[in-house]
Amino acid sequence: MSTATAKTALTVTGLTEVGSSLRARVARMKNLEPAMRVIAAAVDQLVDDSFRNQASPSGTPWAPLSGVTVYRRIARKKSGDRITYQMRRVMTKRGKLTKRAQGLLAPGAMQRLTDTGRLRRSLFARGEAKAVAFGASKVAYARAQHFGNPDNRMFGGAAAPIPARPFLPVERAGSKLVLMRSGAAGRLWREARAILAAYIVRGKAAP
Repeated sequence: MSTATAKTALTVTGLTEVGSSLRARVARMKNLEPAMRVIAAAVDQLVDDSFRNQASPSGTPWAPLSGVTVYRRIARKKSGDRITYQMRRVMTKRGKLTKRAQGLLAPGAMQRLTDTGRLRRSLFARGEAKAVAFGASKVAYARAQHFGNPDNRMFGGAAAPIPARPFLPVERAGSKLVLMRSGAAGRLWREARAILAAYIVRGKAAP
């Protein structure tokens, strides 16, 4: 009595294509710059929106200008380097704008964080192989304007606290900096994850 052993051949196809696809994904993960550049452009647009809307990237309106700041801007705008006594009279003794000063201000003409334009010009966002780098370059007061400085003082020593007016999509959480999670900033970071995933899987760096 004899038995016959049946042998079945199993043929697997497509391994070459799968291997190529995996190798391509690994290569893209090592250099994410194309996707990071797309995200950096979105960060730059978000910052522009903050300055235009006068609000943080999360949507919180910036604190209004102080009477001192308004006084200095009006005086400089109307008299140049020569600030006359008449131009100094733009605030009452209680620190509020006089009616005359209010008349000098066109609606919306005096924006917060926008005087010389130096701060906005210093801001950058760029895509790198493993990260998106953004911040302010060579402007010492950028941090105080973004996070605020309650201990700020004027040249004469009088207290002049600076309120926080965030313009970058980051905030403090204790001693750490974290990404903003609410409003337009939160949507940007959610979209950023989708952009990275699409680039790794399909090789397409598109919003």
